Amino acid sequence: MKSGRIYNKKDNEVFMRDNEDGSIDVISDDWGEFKLVQKKLHEMGFYLAEVEEWDEGKDMKVISRFTPGDMIFN
Repeated sequence: MKSGRIYNKKDNEVFMRDNEDGSIDVISDDWGEFKLVQKKLHEMGFYLAEVEEWDEGKDMKVISRFTPGDMIFN
């Protein structure tokens, strides 16, 4: 992934964006998608830094940020 790029297409399940500091922002439609993304990113060496639930019902989103493993001690 390149820094500052948004990886989103109309048929994607989740919204992903790379940040300049190496972290990745992800917007998932539900907790099931979030758990899948968390598992995949953890396997790639990323750790969950923040997670927040926005809105309710069918409009609910899970917004999370993952940081590379080498950033957690900086």
